[in-house]
Amino acid sequence: MCLCASAQAQTTTCQPRDNRVGIFANVSASGIASRATPVTACSVVSALESVDSNTVFLAETSTGDAEMRIFYVNEPQYPNASFAYTAKPFPERIVDNWQASMSKADASIMTSLLRSPARPTDAAAVLTSDPMAYSVIFAGTFWSVSVYQYRFAVCASGYPKEGQAPTSVSITNLGPSKNGQCYAKSESFFEK
Repeated sequence: MCLCASAQAQTTTCQPRDNRVGIFANVSASGIASRATPVTACSVVSALESVDSNTVFLAETSTGDAEMRIFYVNEPQYPNASFAYTAKPFPERIVDNWQASMSKADASIMTSLLRSPARPTDAAAVLTSDPMAYSVIFAGTFWSVSVYQYRFAVCASGYPKEGQAPTSVSITNLGPSKNGQCYAKSESFFEK
């Protein structure tokens, strides 16, 4: 599925960029979970990867209604920033039934590039990074630190809303576009 209007648009605005080494493929965990004892998967995400691509988070249960908490390990700090950044980026999120909570555009990205969650009551989110956030942050460092060096750790915990159930959680980077084909960027950002 190409969302670009023309070949010219593909060469100038195609996101993500060509495939490259270093983008994680999949991180997952599974087990019997409850709200008090969720199943958790974590990954380190490069800011460059998240600017160039989409990351899908899934929490699926065999029975019951799944819920997912997306959070960050030691909230990311902006490296060598010489100014106070007052906004609180990287919010924690609670994600519920994917068909009700995701935008149609994000659901389309997920289902066309990966798959649909197993059940309508499963939880899913598609996140990317806002390149404008890094323009401001790294301008404050007088460009002494590159976006290529910046990474953050993100985790997803999945559990049934009630009782216990076999639960799986996965974090998958969809990767950059290949063969010049353009993919849409998510409407949801890690940073806000």
